[in-house]
Formats: sequence, structure tokens, C-alpha cells
Amino acid sequence: MQRVALIGYGVMGGTHANAYKEMPGAELVCVIDIDEAKRKKAEETLGVRTYATFAEAVAAEDFGILDCCLPTFLHPDAVIEALDAGKHTLCEKPMALNVEECKRMIAARDRSGKHLQVCHVLRWWPEYVKLKEVVRSGKAGRLRNVTCTRIGGTPLWSWDHWLEDVERSGGALIDLHVHDIDWVCAMLGRPKAVFASASEIDRATGPAHVYATYLYDGIAAFAEGAWDQASGFEMACRVTCEDAVVSYSSAQNPTLQLQTASGSEPIPFDKVALDGAAAEEGNISDLGGYYAECKYFVDCIESGTTPSVVTAEEAMQNIEIAQAEFESLRTGKSVELP
Repeated sequence: MQRVALIGYGVMGGTHANAYKEMPGAELVCVIDIDEAKRKKAEETLGVRTYATFAEAVAAEDFGILDCCLPTFLHPDAVIEALDAGKHTLCEKPMALNVEECKRMIAARDRSGKHLQVCHVLRWWPEYVKLKEVVRSGKAGRLRNVTCTRIGGTPLWSWDHWLEDVERSGGALIDLHVHDIDWVCAMLGRPKAVFASASEIDRATGPAHVYATYLYDGIAAFAEGAWDQASGFEMACRVTCEDAVVSYSSAQNPTLQLQTASGSEPIPFDKVALDGAAAEEGNISDLGGYYAECKYFVDCIESGTTPSVVTAEEAMQNIEIAQAEFESLRTGKSVELP
């Protein structure tokens, strides 16, 4: 049984807590949050002890895993503190706001000898996992292009409005669009260069709607990320191959389809059967992918296996590409990746 402490009881913290409630092999022993109201809510909802700081929790509780769901700008110090205290650490995406902070986190992992996993949830999302499996099987023919979309409304629910502050969240480009940066790399590997464009960029919140094109040899890749929609949320991925199109969209029914010259057919996939909703706020309605990523990490720790579905180095690469996109927005030119 792996004992878990959770730091940051916001939207994602509540999602991860719900996952642990459903999970055999893991026990959520405490929640850490500086906000007294959130601590009270955790005590009432989860029936666990709560603490204002990591130092208080580590002095009072026996746990081997810290799950970090703090705002992005707080990730580096919290993760480093946990690793230096000898705790395996699960960290919500994005890893950090810049590559230098990512390097600090990886250095802490290396000197601690503990494991660090960053939660790029699409690597575990059932439809995305099946889509990748179908494309890799060759059933649709040679891959030609990948198009990803992730659009929704401005997130107004965050603590102290940190998501609306580009200095603390990275704005839509890092907080939201990084999902599809990671997915493009999961499908195709590291791009040679990136070109990005955006609608009007607000100095406080950053680009609200970004378009990015990734350069590969013989393959086209594109991703759109936005939180300027009036309402609703959609995430999608379309992979065009020589013989068929494999497409997923949260807005289409069935959500996962194979399209050929003779028509479309649904692609069956294994869902994670859970009773709980993911969160009370935000755009999260399905707990399955979040449960799967947390369970994967717990199982790795239980079995003594190094997590490999997405490495900290890959999570850092996503931030490197995001930074290149910001540079492309600034210069109006494509940016080569070394």
C-alpha cells in the first residue's frame, strides 16, 4: 500500500483526490494547502488530516509519495522540497514555466534517487491511447499529418486568479496548449522547428488563442489551443494517413472514429470504469485518464519500476517547445530546435 500526501486542493487536487478514493493500492493520508477553507473542505469531503505546509505534513505523517497539484509557478520549489525529503513525486502538468526550473527539478530527482513523473494526462487518456495504437498498427496506412485542437473558455475559477496571470501560469500557451505539444511529440518525436501565431496578445494574460505548426521531414503537424471561447470545451486529434483518417473529438459521437473512402466506423476502446466525477469546477468531466496516470505512478513505486510513459526530460522538452513558440510569436519567424 502506497501512502500519498496531496499538496494543492484546487480543481486538479480535487481530481487527483477523487482518483485515490477509487484506487486499490493507494491511501491518501493527508492534504496540504495554505487556504484554510480548502483544508476544511478536504477534511469534510475526504476525511483526511490537513496541514498548511509540507514541513508540517512531513513532520507528522508517514507517506512515500507527494502528489503536487499546486499552481504552476509553485511547482519547482515544492517538487524539489519533496524530492530532497526523500519522497517520490507526482507533479501536475505543466512541469514548470521555463527550462531552467525544469532542470532544477530533474537535478533534485537525480540526487534524491527518487522518481519524478509529470502528469501529461493525454498519455493515459483512453481515446488518445487507442488512437495512437491504431495509427501505429499501420491499419490506416502511412501517417501524413497530425492536427490537434483544444479550445474552451477563460478559466476564471483558479485560486487568486493565477491562471489569468501569464507570469504565474504561462497563459493558454503553456497551461492548456502544452497538452497538445506533448501529444504531437508523443506521436512524432521532437520537431525540427516551430512556427506560432496568435490573436491579440494581452500583456497580463498572454495569447488567448495560439496556432502552432511543427516541422518534421515529410509530415505536417499543427496544434490550436485557446481559452477565448464564449462557452463549452472541445479537445480533438485528427491523424490523416494514406488509407484512412483516425479522429477523436470530445464533441463528436462516437468520439473515436476511423474514416475511409467507404464511410466512418466507430473505434472501440477500453474506458476506465469509475463512479466519481473528476471535479466540481473547470472543464473536467471524466476521471478515467487522471485515475490511470496516478495509478500508473503508484504501481511503478509499488513494483520498483522507473516510470517511463512520459519522462521528466520529455516534460521539460514540452516547455522548451513552448518557449520556442513564445519566441516565434515575438519575432514572427520560425524557431529551430537544437
